Amino acid sequence: MNARLRGEAVPARHEFQAIRQDGQVIWIEMLDTVVPWDGKPAVLAAFFDITERKELEAHYRQAQGLESIGSLAAGIAHDFNNLMTIIAGRSQLASWHLDRTSPLRQHLGLIEQTVQRAVGLPGRTPS
Repeated sequence: MNARLRGEAVPARHEFQAIRQDGQVIWIEMLDTVVPWDGKPAVLAAFFDITERKELEAHYRQAQGLESIGSLAAGIAHDFNNLMTIIAGRSQLASWHLDRTSPLRQHLGLIEQTVQRAVGLPGRTPS
């Protein structure tokens, strides 16, 4: 506040934490300005309890973070489905080119079953 009284350009708005008499930690916003008082400059300050606003801002940031995680998970799931579709499709194409008695058909069948299980995992939906 001394800097403000000296006429220096300093912020007029400050946020800080304080402890109430009951021990609860709260957020305070202080707005101050220089005013004349008895012919001399004085600092007039107003204090506001902004604890609720800070809590709402924290909840909002948390919700944004969860939304980002959800978007990332959806993108990964989409890419996963695309990869599984390619693997299943290529397995089917390969099996069509094999003789019915080829032992490779069993391996391709296991690949197709595994793809179906992977697409059917909890929380997954087939594409």
